Amino acid sequence: MTQKQKQTIRGWAGLIAGSAVLFTFMFVVGPYFERFESVRTFTSYVKENNINAGGIWWTDTELTSEAEMGARSTMRFLPTGTEHRSAFNEIGTLGFMQ
Repeated sequence: MTQKQKQTIRGWAGLIAGSAVLFTFMFVVGPYFERFESVRTFTSYVKENNINAGGIWWTDTELTSEAEMGARSTMRFLPTGTEHRSAFNEIGTLGFMQ
C-alpha cells in the first residue's frame, strides 16, 4: 500500500470517527441530560419564550453586541494611573500581559 493510499484511508477514518462522535453527542449524550430537572426547566423556558439559544453566540444580536462593546471598553480604558491613558501600549497589546 502506498503512502497516498494510507493517507486517504486515514482521512476517511478520521471523518467517520468524527461523525460518530458528533452523532453520539447529539443523539445520546445530549438527550441524557434532559433527565435532570434543571435542564428540563431551562429547555422548557427557552421553548415557551421562543428564544433562539444558538443566536446568543452570533455577533449580530443586540445583547451580544452590547456585551462585546462593554468588554472592549473595559479593557481599553482600565484605570492604570497617571502615566497611561489606556491598558494598550504603543504596539496595541495589553501592557499588563507582557
